[in-house]
Amino acid sequence: MTRTIPLPHPLDDSGLRLPADLSQYHHSHFVRSEPGAWEDTVTFYFQAFTGQEEEPQMPGAAYGDRSVTREQRRLLEGEYQVARRLWSEARLRRQAVPLLREALPLWQTWTAARAHLADVFAEFWKTADGHWRAQLLKLTDAEAAARSAASAFETIARELTRLAHEQECVVPEDEDLPLREVAREIGLDVTDWHLAWHKDYTSHVWLGDGDRLTDHLHNDIDSQRARLRQVAALAGDPNNA
Repeated sequence: MTRTIPLPHPLDDSGLRLPADLSQYHHSHFVRSEPGAWEDTVTFYFQAFTGQEEEPQMPGAAYGDRSVTREQRRLLEGEYQVARRLWSEARLRRQAVPLLREALPLWQTWTAARAHLADVFAEFWKTADGHWRAQLLKLTDAEAAARSAASAFETIARELTRLAHEQECVVPEDEDLPLREVAREIGLDVTDWHLAWHKDYTSHVWLGDGDRLTDHLHNDIDSQRARLRQVAALAGDPNNA
């Protein structure tokens, strides 16, 4: 007596397992894949991402499809890994470019305010004893302007680092797209911009204890004032500082 049982996988004429049709599992932007330049590598081609799409995720059905071989599943995982990287880069560019352009004049204002504060402080070396109070007034004005400029830039810096952090959470380590590269693509040089780690903007950090622009400014102002108090004390005139 014979029995016919269904095969879990289709076979070709020679009895070998046929590869599953993966077309239903490819990402909608997938174009094709081909062997890469290096051994055991694959190059994937996609239509351009805008960054407005949903985050690419391999369909759950592909994991439960018994006709999909382990090698095919590995290729699909690689495809979606590349798709996520391309999508995350497109999203970062779309969201970060307007902020980078907005931050440029704010950084320029900050650098001017920082330089002015340094100049005002340096003027104490040329200020006669009877004019220290007037110079102190100029110093406090310069401090206020520097604080305002630093805070304005930091508002944008916080958003930029958030976007960069979100992209880093999507791609493998060392495959993130640096903000400086996004800036370079639109003709901006942000090499000198001070952007702290995102956690410095989101964690509770006492002013002066972090790596934010306002932290560095706070410490600079404290150092300047300590110097003025030291000189005033040595001069026997503590009311001057």
